[in-house]
Amino acid sequence: MIEIFENVDSNEVLSENHYYPFGMDMNGAWMSNQGRGTDYKYNGKELNQDFGLDWYDYGARCYDASIGRFTGVDPIAEQYAHVTTYNYAENEPVGHIDLWGLQKADPPGANSPNNTKVKPKKITGADIISFLIWTWEARAREGVQGDSPGEAGYRDPTKKEDDKKSNLDKTQPKQDSNQNDEDEDDLPIYVVPESITPEIYKNTVKALTVDGQPSILTYMGTGPGMRKKKRKQRYEAVKEKRKENTDRTKSVDEYPYASTLEGGAGATTRIVPVSEQNDQKVLLNRFYRTELKYRKGARFRVVPVPKKKP
Repeated sequence: MIEIFENVDSNEVLSENHYYPFGMDMNGAWMSNQGRGTDYKYNGKELNQDFGLDWYDYGARCYDASIGRFTGVDPIAEQYAHVTTYNYAENEPVGHIDLWGLQKADPPGANSPNNTKVKPKKITGADIISFLIWTWEARAREGVQGDSPGEAGYRDPTKKEDDKKSNLDKTQPKQDSNQNDEDEDDLPIYVVPESITPEIYKNTVKALTVDGQPSILTYMGTGPGMRKKKRKQRYEAVKEKRKENTDRTKSVDEYPYASTLEGGAGATTRIVPVSEQNDQKVLLNRFYRTELKYRKGARFRVVPVPKKKP
């Protein structure tokens, strides 16, 4: 792994690593340059060496390269009944990678006749939004109906079936009026996966496409007084919706998040399972830690990702 600067003379080798197909490190004195080291190794994932575990953090779950298996069950295992629920890249590590611990994917430059020299394409926020718009349009054309307003393919029963253009416009995300394309293409992306938190996914889509909530949020940060401020914003956002909730296994989700400057009163809310709230809390905290480094004022883009249809 090489740290690259504008001045090529300043480029520095961070580490030299050689791996077995499933990612276990080949260590030896024959390696030419050990470098000063980095925690990001196999497939660019962070290696957690706490307690001697040596697990890679893939986002959805952790990966143990010594056995070539993930340490938890695949959240979307029902879509891959032909392989074990702990598999890595469907047991094809030579030709594929596993992006988030969910499913295999082609490595960058895989379709190039000389892929070893292809520079991996940087996936930007604009790329993700373009893909989602294409997905929503495709679902609308195929007549796939969502369960609630704001969900991809939703059709208002009070309107005529042939009014497709009007329905399609409602499913496309609204753009923020103060967007700066150059800066926003490089923003970190927080993914809300329908496969893991389906009810929170619905609330997020409704917030972005129907209620006009911003897709770009600003992290409030940590420090003295921040926890109290977040709790106050959370209370202001969900106090009315809580009155409707009488089920102890349910909670209230809000968007924008209470941990952002945009959160608080006026947020879009939905009653969701407590288990989904707990899952999102883990995912958000991990995102704030690994992507934003807990930086106060750090901006990021929220992208709801629909699950793969059979």
